[in-house]
Parts: sequence; C-alpha cells; structure tokens
Amino acid sequence: MTMKTNYSGNLVQNCTNKDDEGPSPAFLYTFNGNQSCKAFLIFISQPPYNSVTNVSNLTTSEPSELARINNVTSKAMFPTNSEVIVPINCYGQGQYYQSNTTYILKPNDTYFTVSSNTYQGLSTCYSLMRENPYHQFHLFPDIVLQVPLRCACPTTHQIANGPMYLLTDLVNWDDTIPDIAIDFMKIFRGFWQKGCKDITVLGRQSNASLHRQSTASLRVEIADFGQALKKIFAVKNMSREATEEVKMLKKINHFNLIKLEGVCEKHGSYYLVFEYMENGSLREWLNGNKSKDRGSWNKRIQIALDVANGLHYLHHFTEPRYIHMDIKSSNILLNSDLCAKIANFGLARAAMRETSSGELARDVVVTRGYMALEYGEAGPVTPKVDVYAYRVLMLELITGKDANFIRDGMEEQLSAAIVSTMEAKNPEAELSLLVDPTLDGNNGTNFLLRMAEPSVACLTQQPARRPTMWEIVSTLLKIQADLERTKSF
Repeated sequence: MTMKTNYSGNLVQNCTNKDDEGPSPAFLYTFNGNQSCKAFLIFISQPPYNSVTNVSNLTTSEPSELARINNVTSKAMFPTNSEVIVPINCYGQGQYYQSNTTYILKPNDTYFTVSSNTYQGLSTCYSLMRENPYHQFHLFPDIVLQVPLRCACPTTHQIANGPMYLLTDLVNWDDTIPDIAIDFMKIFRGFWQKGCKDITVLGRQSNASLHRQSTASLRVEIADFGQALKKIFAVKNMSREATEEVKMLKKINHFNLIKLEGVCEKHGSYYLVFEYMENGSLREWLNGNKSKDRGSWNKRIQIALDVANGLHYLHHFTEPRYIHMDIKSSNILLNSDLCAKIANFGLARAAMRETSSGELARDVVVTRGYMALEYGEAGPVTPKVDVYAYRVLMLELITGKDANFIRDGMEEQLSAAIVSTMEAKNPEAELSLLVDPTLDGNNGTNFLLRMAEPSVACLTQQPARRPTMWEIVSTLLKIQADLERTKSF
C-alpha cells in the first residue's frame, strides 16, 4: 500500500493542534499542486444519516450520483453500519485539500462531537474551529457551521501510474493493512461491476493534451466509450471563441455547477458537451403546469439552496474567484432529481480581472430585470452583482413569475413590485396576491415572508449592504430545517 500522506492517528481528536510549522495530518490532507478532482469518502450509515437523502445532505454529495454508485434508488435507506461510498468534489484550499459542506448545530453539539461522531472523523476538530468564527464554548443550536471534509487528489505521478481517484476511509482500532486492502477490494469490485466508473473525456487535473496520457489511461477511455454512448449529453454549438469558457469550466468542480464532459472545434465552430439535465431550465419548470413537485415549498427552497451553494463556491473557493454575471432562471438547469445546477458561463468573469481604473471590465450585457444598479454606473463590479440577480431568482421561485411580467396590461419588473409590496401597510396580504398559487401548505405565509424579506435586502442599491452568499446559504438552511420540523408541507 502506498501512503498518500502521513498517518495522523489520534491527533485528529485533539482540538488544540497547531500547524504553525507547516501542514499537519491532524488537520486535513496536504495540498500537492493538483487543484481539484473527484474524490470519494466511506461513510458508515447510522440513524438519522442512513438514507441517500440524509447522507448526501450531510456531505453535500449529489444524491443521484451517490445512489448510482451504491446501486440503490434515490429514496433508499441503508442498513445500519453499512459502508456508503460518497462521491464528492475535492479542491485545494491553501495548505490542504478539502470538500466543503455545512451542518446545522443541534443541542449539545461541540466541535469535537461534530467532527468525531457526526462526521466520523471525516473532518477534524481544529479544522472546524479554524473554519468557523464561533468560540468552542459559544456554540448554540441552529448555528450553521462550515465543515471541511478530508479528501485528496492524486499527484501527477500517481495519475501517470494509473490511480485516478483517492478515497478517504476511517481506520478502526482492530484494522490491519491487509484488512484494509481486502475491504477496499470488496468495495471497489462492486463499484466497477456496477458500471459506475467515471469516464475521463475531459481531464480536470492538468492541461496535458490527450496524446501525453498513459497508454493505460487511453485504454480505459476507449473501453468505457461504449458505456458513454448509453448516456445522453447536451451539446452546445458556439460560433464564437470558446477557449476562455472551457478553461474556466475545467477549473471549477462543484455539483451545483453544470459539468463539462468534452469539447471539440471544427471549421471555427465549437461544440461543448455537457451533462444532460432532464427537467430543463428553472424557468421552464416554473411555467410547466405538469412539472414534477412544482407545488412543493421544500423543493423550491432546495433549488434556492442549490443555486446559493454553487455561487458561494464560485465567489469564495475558486482561484481566481469568479462572478457568473448572468444568473437568471433560464440559466439554472434541473436534473431528474430536481437538483439545480448553474449553467451558461459565457459571460462569467474573474473577479480579479480589472481595468486600469480599478474596475471590472464592463464588456458584457446583463439581462434586464437582473441587473444591479452599480453595473450601469461607475462603481466597481463585485460578486454582489450575482447576489442581486440571485435574489431576483428567489422572487421568481416565490411568485412563479418572470423577472419582467405583465400586470394590468403593463410590464413590471418583479423586483420593483416586491419591494413596493413589502413596504405596504399589510405586506402579508399584498404578498399573498403575488405568490405562486400552485404552492401547497397551509402555513406557507411564514416561510414566504422569511424568504421574501432577505430577498428585498439583497436588492438594495448599496452593494456593501447586500449579504454574502454564505449568509444566504445559512439563512436558507435554517428555513429548510424549520420547514422540515413543521411536517405540514
């Protein structure tokens, strides 16, 4: 067995570890230069984390992929103490690799219990303490923690010798190296037989051209191509230069962002191959009378959370940071499980790309109804432009209406209509006239107001007063948790 990093032993249970003198295995796995990759965790199912939904929510893993890899349905329950393979996106953050997820604190939770018990050692006590602003003695229920999960990417040397993915597993007291090897063989024998091996069509690990890959890698790609033909892909034909967009899409790696499967160029036309999203765009879903789960508050909050997580990743966890610049309901796509993914990165810009005057270049046209005021003025363009557009999108989820809609024969901007409604003497009554009538539940007004109020806050003309995407994610997680507790939707 070749060790990926130094063995940390019980150091991970020590909440007072330091890494002042360099990276320590007591934190996370050390960054080796490979920016991002697909990785896997082994999670032992324990109530309440014993279903595809709950395990994927806990780890921010895509439910459909988790179900597929484990050869179960998306609504399946796992037997207690069974090993669950969890696919994640892993990327380098400073000295370490990590996969980011979130967790809402429960009574009596501590950094130690969350890392050691809830996440079974897949996170560490001190990395939690460093990732969050809360003192270890000031943790209270409903606080939303950012949780870095242990993961790693293979080195260039490892990839050249065959290994394409790395898996994080918890070592028990009585485990030996032969036991671990046998256990891994059992897991991955089933993994290969289920036909779940990812197809390397477009590598994310390096910019090496195809002919530089190893013969073994080429054989794997050719052998798996027949399986790929059984899948449906979406092909986007572009007449313009697509190099910059492709470079960006190769850098980003998050399941709430559309996945680029491949690209080719012929006679000046570019063909970008993306994963296929069965339920089309969010706008189509909102317009469709027969759309799956269209009347569910829970689904709409989850869609809002999916988009928020994708933007949070773009704004804070990519290098350089990116601004999407074109967030709107037609650019949010839904898969068969109604998992939302941000698409169409043609207008995206690196937040660090500035003009000589210190402002982000204004060479793109933003869709009317989603454009923040500062974009049309002389002020700097920041990720808060996406925050503004995101909240317009949230208003679409609440009302079902387009960003520009017709009322009393006149076209109105949805954002302006909601702002004036929230300023009325009786906003609840006024808002109920705008809410999507297909939404179910008798207690929806409470959640409606909780979603609408922060949406209006994001529409402020002062970018600095708009919340960050992380603050939005935290708010939505609390709303989602409260909605689950009501059991009436």
